[in-house]
Amino acid sequence: MDIKSIKNDCNPLKDKIIYSGKKSYKLWLEFEETSPCEDITNDFANIGVDTLDGRFYGINTWTFKFLQTAHQNDIKQGENKNGLYLIPPDLLVKELSRECIENTISALLKEYELEAYLNCSVFNLKFLDPWESSSQMEDLGDKAKAEIESTLKPSHQLYGQKFDVLAQRKDKDELLLELENRALVKVDLNEKAKSDLNFPTITCYHNEKDFWKNCLKNDIINGK
Repeated sequence: MDIKSIKNDCNPLKDKIIYSGKKSYKLWLEFEETSPCEDITNDFANIGVDTLDGRFYGINTWTFKFLQTAHQNDIKQGENKNGLYLIPPDLLVKELSRECIENTISALLKEYELEAYLNCSVFNLKFLDPWESSSQMEDLGDKAKAEIESTLKPSHQLYGQKFDVLAQRKDKDELLLELENRALVKVDLNEKAKSDLNFPTITCYHNEKDFWKNCLKNDIINGK
């Protein structure tokens, strides 16, 4: 598979808002950022769908024809038991064109949530105001981790656990952590609660989708 070169010119289409019924989204297409496909019916690319509400989907996309090409390549290279199996992408489409993919995503969004019918790993959080990603705030991760660890008592549920700081709510003293098992924990560092033996107060979420559905979505709508 050839490595594509990156284009230096701006791609305004990635900021275009697309409307699909009551839903709207932005669509990023890898092949609009790189050298064009030699055959748009026989290639693969990554695409990004931003539903503008704190959800972002990273989707590995192949064409129908490329599925056969990938299988043949595996056989030639002696991989996967000489073609006994092939791990599929997240989405198969007719061709790698904006028209085809835009129509595909619009059709899916009219009926479903993307993570319900594609690989659940395509779901990602996009932190919007009043939340801000730790990657956007210099040294937030290390400083916040040290602050939390210094306050934890041995009886606390988080004591001794390894975690990363994902985000901070800017208008409240709240942080979002990710544990080793990928579960998310919202930590409330409100000063008034420091005398509490269970300080800091935490709220646990099974995964990113659970946090988006039961916290982030409402914070975005009501927090501004």
